[in-house]
Amino acid sequence: MKGPLPMRQQVSGIIVLFGASGDLAQRKLYPSLFHLFQQGWLSERFALIGTARRPWTDEHFHEIIVNSIIAYNQDDSIREEAQKFAKHFFYVSNDASKTDDYLLLKEKMVDLQKTYQTDKNFLYYFSIVPSLFEITSKNLKETGTTSLEGNHRVILEKPFGTDLASAISLNKALNISFHENDIYRIDHYVGKETVLNIWATRQFNPFLEAVWNNQYIDHFQITLSENLPVGTRGGYYDQTGALLDMFQNHILQVLSFVGMDLPKDIKEIHQSKEAFLRQIPSFTLETTQKQIVRGQYSEDLSNIYLAYRDIPEVDSSSTTETFVAGKIEVNSPRWSGTPFYFRTGKALSSGKYTVVEAVLKDRSSGNSLPNRFTFLIHPKKGIEISMNQKALKGHFAPQIIRLTPDQSLTGKQEPSESYEILIYYAFLGNQMLFTTWEELKEQWRIADSIKAAWAALPAPDFPNYAANTLGPDDAIALIEKDHRKWVSKRYNA
Repeated sequence: MKGPLPMRQQVSGIIVLFGASGDLAQRKLYPSLFHLFQQGWLSERFALIGTARRPWTDEHFHEIIVNSIIAYNQDDSIREEAQKFAKHFFYVSNDASKTDDYLLLKEKMVDLQKTYQTDKNFLYYFSIVPSLFEITSKNLKETGTTSLEGNHRVILEKPFGTDLASAISLNKALNISFHENDIYRIDHYVGKETVLNIWATRQFNPFLEAVWNNQYIDHFQITLSENLPVGTRGGYYDQTGALLDMFQNHILQVLSFVGMDLPKDIKEIHQSKEAFLRQIPSFTLETTQKQIVRGQYSEDLSNIYLAYRDIPEVDSSSTTETFVAGKIEVNSPRWSGTPFYFRTGKALSSGKYTVVEAVLKDRSSGNSLPNRFTFLIHPKKGIEISMNQKALKGHFAPQIIRLTPDQSLTGKQEPSESYEILIYYAFLGNQMLFTTWEELKEQWRIADSIKAAWAALPAPDFPNYAANTLGPDDAIALIEKDHRKWVSKRYNA
């Protein structure tokens, strides 16, 4: 967790973390808060109240926090510093359905605000299942907690609903206590500096924006490849699948940074993203059959990975997809004729990596390796440019060369953890890196149209790809029938 954050002021306040005993809190949230504190962006004048059903003491809570920080940093020498940091944390056992527990929570918030002389910022982090959003929001309202003087903001994790109808219901539940401008829906991909770099690079380099249209770009490819299988998440994943786990949120958000018109003002970025998403037509039964591929993995040839259907808590006849790929056509003058291809899946031999490829039109004699801009999002980071030059030894045939980031210029800086940036922006009241309700509605519209088409089609013939392969053959055929090829094979080396 190294690298400068785009910050200008120190923040202070009370954080209330619902789900303080959960996996996300220990893997990401406590280390991210610690790093903000280390760099001085999170003031000494802050306190965090962790809540969950477990009857923990403050002392046990502190042990959990310190151990999570040491595990993340893989450095025991920071133990003393982590212990001092953990003294800002307090634990209140909470049953979401009991009003009295919220009164105790409110009392603790008021007490800590006086003790730490915090600013009047109250940040509620709902790291809980969506089914608890309504009762939690209602009890915060009815106990007068959200009526305390100051700013009251709530951060929410995905998934935000399972379709548009459920998302609308969740939003109404949150509106009991929070206005729309106080609701911060996290998509941690939007907090990745390497994703934000797509927009920033376009903004900072007019020469690139000049060719960022259908006259020069043949097509885009977005790949989110995962080498690990579903593992212990079978119960959750079988109710979700790749379409909702990755496409409805991460892929569509990345897509919007790639395809949106650049806003004239940074404050208008959401309007630009919303406008682009509205230009993506809903899928019909016909376009789904032609443009969307889904897959599910079987065991691999070495029998290292179980077949998806053999994972605990997964239905033995499950039709949940562990892979999805597709072709998106955008109804805009800028991108008419320039498709956006995407693919994502579990248990893939290509490894774990995320890239965006802007493949340029071929004006040469037809080199099979096209010119392209590559945004490296994970694990490699930065931009690569692949371009053709004259082949050596007197030949005039095109030969591809690749321009990679100059480490002497970028140094050894690492991007900030996305949760650091997102928590900080929420404290500031800046929604730039969060998903608006209008964006979310468009994302659900697109995903729901695919789900509806799948529901009307015969059950898929699963499994259709072996674990530790590149995915189903139909995903290759999807792009090759357009006389194109997937250009990224592996970026995690």
